[in-house]
Amino acid sequence: MVSATDIDAPATIQTGEKFRDDPVGCGKKNLTDAKYVTRSIKQEKFPSGGQISVCAAIEIVLIRDRDNRADYIWQVDAAAVYFGLGGLQYSQFEVYVDVPIYAEVAQPDLAHWYVQSSPSYLDEHIQPIGDMTIQNEQIAYSSGTIFKSANYPQYVHELSNTEKFIRLNTSDVSRKKISVDYYHPAIHVMSRAKILNTETRRMTDYEIKTAATLDKK
Repeated sequence: MVSATDIDAPATIQTGEKFRDDPVGCGKKNLTDAKYVTRSIKQEKFPSGGQISVCAAIEIVLIRDRDNRADYIWQVDAAAVYFGLGGLQYSQFEVYVDVPIYAEVAQPDLAHWYVQSSPSYLDEHIQPIGDMTIQNEQIAYSSGTIFKSANYPQYVHELSNTEKFIRLNTSDVSRKKISVDYYHPAIHVMSRAKILNTETRRMTDYEIKTAATLDKK
C-alpha cells in the first residue's frame, strides 16, 4: 500500500479555491455558507499526469430537542476523483463523522446515527448508519461508515443526494447526562485504489485520506 503525500490540504476554506468547481463543498454545491463550513482537500499526483483527489467538508446545521430525544445535525459533502488514470482497476470510498462527547452515564446508553436528504426527522430518505454505545470513559464517538466501491474504472465517488446530512440522535437519558461537542465534529474521507501500470503490468495499491474538523466557538 502506497500512502499519498499531502500536496495541498487546506484546513479551512481558501478564497478562490475550488473542488470540482465548488468553492465551498466537494462538488454537490449543497454547502453554501463558508462562515460555518470547514473543508479539507488532499491530492496524490502521478508522474504520468494523473491524480487522485479527495475532499471532505462539514457545516453546522442545528440542534433539536423533541419527544425527550435530542438530534444533532450536520450538513456534509465528500468526494474522491480519479483523473487521467487509464489503469484504474478498483476504487473504494469511505466516509464517517466523529464528534467529542463527554458522558456522565451510570450505565452505557445507546445513541443512533443517520444519513438523510434534509434536516427533518421526518425525511423520507433516512438511512441508519450505526448505533453507538455511550459510556463514561469514551471522549470521541464515530458514526457508521458510508462505503462505496467499484471493481471497474469509476472516476468519481461522492455522497448521494440522500446523504447530504448526518444526524446523531440521543435518548432522554443521554440528553441529560452527556454533553455533545456539536461545534467540533470531524468528517473523515478515505480512498483506496488499485492502478495497473500498462507498461510493466504491475498493480499498485494507493491510499489517500483527509479529515476536516470544525473549530467554531
